[in-house]
Amino acid sequence: MTCDLSHVNSLLKIRPGYDADMRLTAEFTSEPFEGEGAVPSHAERAVEVLRARGLDHDFGPLGTSVDGEAEAVLDALRAALAGAFAGGATRVTVQIDRADG
Repeated sequence: MTCDLSHVNSLLKIRPGYDADMRLTAEFTSEPFEGEGAVPSHAERAVEVLRARGLDHDFGPLGTSVDGEAEAVLDALRAALAGAFAGGATRVTVQIDRADG
């Protein structure tokens, strides 16, 4: 299965004039939930992206949060969402907050 994430890519791009030092906290949850037991493949694949990029993240039973510089967080989110969908996610819910403001 392939996923066209071009609309996500356009939403998660840094626009000219942004604060280059801005820090973000992003939280995301991938579905479907599979109950207790093994971590779903879609969740594992998303977290692997964050680990590979060396971003500070917290993986929990109800979602994952990641903190860092805006460009790094948004770039990692694009890849994490692609990994989650490639791993079988049917939905990913994302919330992004400015951590320094």
